Amino acid sequence: MAMVGIVTSLLAPTLTSVGDSIVRFMSVAGHGSRHVIVRHAKGMVSFLAVAVPGCWAWLGPIAGGIVFATGPRWCCS
Repeated sequence: MAMVGIVTSLLAPTLTSVGDSIVRFMSVAGHGSRHVIVRHAKGMVSFLAVAVPGCWAWLGPIAGGIVFATGPRWCCS
């Protein structure tokens, strides 16, 4: 089960890379904070929508819970 958490921790940041210059540009261009967050969280939501049920079905509910608990940590950092 630890391997599931480690793999999730390694894959999740690659889906939600946020550049500070992009966020700054979007703010200057008039986009609100909600729009910036939603735009950058799409990759993480897609990952969790596939990974949580997949791990739940393949490895059991504990693995699905680990992926669910580990994923949002990267989304909001």
